[in-house]
Amino acid sequence: TTSDDMFFRFRNVLGYVKFTLSAESGNVRSVRVRAIGGEPLAGEVQVEFSDESPYAAPSDNSQSYVTLSSETTMEPGNYYIAMLPGTYSSGLEFTFENDEGLVAYKIIDSELSLSAGQIRNIGEVEGLDFGESLEIQQSRERKALIAIYNALGGDNWTRNENWCSDKPVGEWFGINVDADGFVEGIWLSYNNLCGELPAEIAEL
Repeated sequence: TTSDDMFFRFRNVLGYVKFTLSAESGNVRSVRVRAIGGEPLAGEVQVEFSDESPYAAPSDNSQSYVTLSSETTMEPGNYYIAMLPGTYSSGLEFTFENDEGLVAYKIIDSELSLSAGQIRNIGEVEGLDFGESLEIQQSRERKALIAIYNALGGDNWTRNENWCSDKPVGEWFGINVDADGFVEGIWLSYNNLCGELPAEIAEL
């Protein structure tokens, strides 16, 4: 099938996930495909958008995610992620990074069975979808918690297990996080806190 200047080579042994980049999304330089349930991706994964410069991944992939990238960038238009048929019990997550370093997410958060010849459309990736990555936001939260620890005499707390360590903040004493790892509660009652809350608490 030929559409404008994009050549799409259909192979009926693969399943496809279609997405559209809007004019406001900017040029996308990489796409990460992740199985939410942690299952390994089924074999070859690639983006087909031209015959000369596909975004490709190793053909034998045993990880639960793969990052598709190339020396070129994807301009606004329609694209297809080619994958071997498989079933993903918790769905798939697609992360798009543009040439400004901002990211957008498209998520299928239910069981997905991708069969040969099937095309699953995840819709348009728009400019408003792009923002800071989860990793950057979580790093800012970690720094805010460390500022709280230092401002409130954390070394003298009754309990301060794992604080300021490399472990996920959800394993720090008194910290509750949501499913994405963001802080949703701090419980440090009767823990010998002393001082004033720092301005960094606003980063949580």
